[in-house]
Parts: sequence; structure tokens; C-alpha cells
Amino acid sequence: MHYQYKGRYIMTAVKSGLMIIDQQRADMRIRYERYMEQMSHSTASTQRLLFPEMVEFSPIDCTAAAVVTLAFSNKTFTVFHATNGHRVQMGDGIEAMNRSGIPVKTVSEKEFTEAFNNALSDDKLSEYVSPLISYQASDSNTIEFFIDYDNAFTTKALYRLGFKWPIINEDYLQNVFESLSALAFFDEV
Repeated sequence: MHYQYKGRYIMTAVKSGLMIIDQQRADMRIRYERYMEQMSHSTASTQRLLFPEMVEFSPIDCTAAAVVTLAFSNKTFTVFHATNGHRVQMGDGIEAMNRSGIPVKTVSEKEFTEAFNNALSDDKLSEYVSPLISYQASDSNTIEFFIDYDNAFTTKALYRLGFKWPIINEDYLQNVFESLSALAFFDEV
């Protein structure tokens, strides 16, 4: 036997005592489980808007959208690289940073090495620059390898799921650096 309380809760006796069920939350859970089941079989239905809305995402929003999209992919695929596959030239990034009020000065390798070593010897700055050293060997016979990653699989999966990375242009780059600035990413130590 069960009772309804205030038109929202169902109360029923169980072996261990009293069970109270929030009908609205139970309905949401059932809908969620059905949707997840549909997504796992790629049969989820969608509905287009009568009047499509144009929405501009910041770069972090695009990455979040890609991650959420991938979360609904086939569960047999578990390794994804949710990064925009469009490449940016270093000079374009530096130019966008300068336009965004983040001053970046290009220097010679000698000036960089001197400034880097000075920062390493400074107690306050060394904790910020030391992670930039991946491996420093005194052995002249050391061989260095660059291990690249490939996100082609992820990009194809995202395309199949209806997600497309935005093309990186000047506005996109400026948006990246303004978003990072808003998060105090470039604040001085």
C-alpha cells in the first residue's frame, strides 16, 4: 500500500522501513535513463528549431561541448583527444596576445636562455618556470624525441556525432586570450 503526499511524494512501506519517492525526480531519472539508452544505440531523436539561433562559443565552451558530445558516444571508445585540430602559427598567437593586451616580446635565443636561467635561480619564480623543463641532461649523447599526438579519430567521431570545431581565425584567437585573461591566467606572480 502506498500514499501520495502533497501531490508530489509517494510514500510506501518497505521491509526496512518507509520509502519516500519524489515523483518529479523519479520522472527525470526515468527520462534520463531512456535518453542514455537511446544514445547508446544512436537512435536518439532530436528536433530542429523553427528559427535557428546563432550562438557564439568561447574556446573553452567549444571544448566543453566536444567533451559532452563525446560522453554520449559509443562506450566501446574510451580514449579521445578533445582538441581543435586546426593549427595556429606561433606568430598569429603572439599577435593575438598583443592585441588582447597581453604583451609578448620576441627575443633572441641567448636573451631567452639568460632570462630563463635567472628565473630558475629566483626562489619566487622557479616554481613557475621549472615545470617547463621536461628533461635536462648533461650527457652530450642524449637523443631527444618529440612524440606527437593525433586527434583524427576524435575529430571523425565528433563529425559523426554532429559536432564541428570552429575554424580558428583572428577573432577566435583573440577570444581565447581574452577568456584566459578573464580567468587571471596571465596575472603576474
